[in-house]
Amino acid sequence: MRCPVILGVSALAIVLVVPAFAVPLPLSALPLDYSSLYSPDWPMYGHDLWGTHFNSVETAVNESTVGSLVEKWRVDGIGMYGTPAVSQGTVYVSTAAGDVVALDAVSGALKWTTHTGLTMTASPAVANGLVFVTNLGPDARVWALDTATGTLVWSSVIDQYAAGWGSPVVVGPLVIVGQSGGDEESGTQPHRGSLQAFNAATGSLVWRTYTVAPGHLGGAVWSTPAVLNDLVYIGTGNSFDGVPDPGNTAMMAFSLETGAIVWSHQFEDFGDEDFGASPQVFPTQAGFVVGEMQKSHYHELDAATGDLRWSITLPVNWSVIGTPAAAYGAIYSAGSEATPDGYPVGDFCLGVEDGSVLWSHPSTGSFSAAAAAGGVIFMPETIGILHAYDAATGLELWNSTLPGNTYSGPVISLGLVYMGTSTGLVVYGLPS
Repeated sequence: MRCPVILGVSALAIVLVVPAFAVPLPLSALPLDYSSLYSPDWPMYGHDLWGTHFNSVETAVNESTVGSLVEKWRVDGIGMYGTPAVSQGTVYVSTAAGDVVALDAVSGALKWTTHTGLTMTASPAVANGLVFVTNLGPDARVWALDTATGTLVWSSVIDQYAAGWGSPVVVGPLVIVGQSGGDEESGTQPHRGSLQAFNAATGSLVWRTYTVAPGHLGGAVWSTPAVLNDLVYIGTGNSFDGVPDPGNTAMMAFSLETGAIVWSHQFEDFGDEDFGASPQVFPTQAGFVVGEMQKSHYHELDAATGDLRWSITLPVNWSVIGTPAAAYGAIYSAGSEATPDGYPVGDFCLGVEDGSVLWSHPSTGSFSAAAAAGGVIFMPETIGILHAYDAATGLELWNSTLPGNTYSGPVISLGLVYMGTSTGLVVYGLPS
């Protein structure tokens, strides 16, 4: 089911592999920093700028070996909501207690800890010798720390009343982050959601764009942006003041260079049924698309125009908040809440061409992101169970009881599976 396409580009003397989608594409159709797609590391939320949650070059953990995974080590006392980031032999985590912790990615040995004192729910992003994190708020900041020492290089306020639920992404000289100050947690504060870009070296604001008009409340950006070429994609929250605005409950594309809104596609709001999962970019037979979960719906839009390709209503109430994995021509996700009529919450797989359900499993629910590598899909349950499924068939190949509940998601790199929990970090690998 995995069918990478080899694209020869003689002028540049390189070979590019579009992971897991048999669609020939020109070099110009690849994202600005496409190298992240082929990294053995997992340096940001979603692994890469497309937000696929798919490590396409991981080979040690696969369908044949995953059943042999054992716990290699764990670190307690660093409970987290976000996913770890793995880069150049170091795993970075940002904790609910406000610590940024760097550990040896193979042994778990502590390298350094930097304490901010501010709750962190997002995932770190690592680039250019810096690790970038955000705190929750109500006055959220972006922090840039030296990867070798944890020393603070700079920190910048995201925006007034901002809450930093989503994780930062680094695109060349820019750090891009959304803020969710325009939803329930903002109370009566006169604020709205926005997307902003900071200079990655200095922390100075490059541009900021609000999702709704002045005087409106809403349009929160809860999740992490995805990037393709010169466009940045987000989904937004519902209206908080009840005033209609095209930026509420919408999928949107912004200019990477200027922050200008390029297109916006609004969807019906069925009562807090906004976009909590992160968008993802991937190729299909019709070209590049951007897809995103809207709790009980999944929408797939043309990445360039925002035109709707297809939309599906899921039989899991309005419960999908965790971000799917996009790999092997499919979308893999998990429901997070039981439906009123008792319908079993499930892990499920959708085809990217039409949204057809390819397989599903009952589960107790999850707010976590899924992850893919080696033909295997990893999906956690909030109660503290990590499952591994065969990507093609949905057959469960392995599971493990975690040392705590989890809202984090799995990360696969270096032949290891890193999983954050409410109590700390647990790491699985193959027997020595």
